[in-house]
Amino acid sequence: MPNKALEQLTIFKHASHAAKNRLIKSAVREYYHRGDVLFRQGKPAEYLWFVLEGWVHLVREDTADDAAHAIALFTVTPQEMLCGVSVLSPPSTYTATAIAGGDVAALRVPAALIQQILKQEPAVCYEVLKLCAQRLRHMAEHCSVMAQDVPSRITQVLLRLYEQFGETIPVTHRELAQLAWTTTESAIRAVSRLKEEGLVEGKRGVLLLKQPQALRQFVVAGQSHGEVSNGHRSRQAHSESRA
Repeated sequence: MPNKALEQLTIFKHASHAAKNRLIKSAVREYYHRGDVLFRQGKPAEYLWFVLEGWVHLVREDTADDAAHAIALFTVTPQEMLCGVSVLSPPSTYTATAIAGGDVAALRVPAALIQQILKQEPAVCYEVLKLCAQRLRHMAEHCSVMAQDVPSRITQVLLRLYEQFGETIPVTHRELAQLAWTTTESAIRAVSRLKEEGLVEGKRGVLLLKQPQALRQFVVAGQSHGEVSNGHRSRQAHSESRA
């Protein structure tokens, strides 16, 4: 592994020279194209990947041959970098499938080596812990959004991707549907509505968020409408129960 690649991994900034040398000898830089699989759900967790360029979707499937109903749990970018954290609790299997969302450059590190470094390097362990805590927070926020209606879920997903990618988001309708836990057809309808409102523009595989703040207001308005509707239904049900 080139030293330059190691320098991109901020979690190893305070690692010892011995740990860095072991990484340089053992880590392998690999390249993937959109749709390529880094690892599959249910397979032995033998490597940890560090995403250097591009992004990787972590997709959960009910069964190995049920890709049509898969949901995306998280999107790993160079900011989050860790891909395949199942190796941190050996012996284990991968709990999701990792699929390249575009052109990806990543470092593949043997599980045994990363486990050894985490035991011996407190500073590295602390940085990994921070990344895992950040991911848990993001995933908890994502799960809480799933109780909302589809347009709100799609908008929330777009805002989260905006934080990761900026105004230009490389995502297909199918990927958006997986991230929002809905169907591709529902995602298309929701995006079409946002386009009609002038909030987003897009072409095949790319969406441009023109007004992020307006999108946030769109979500708040949708939540308020939902609260009013739910309150109305509750009062109506209560009245009917008393009648």
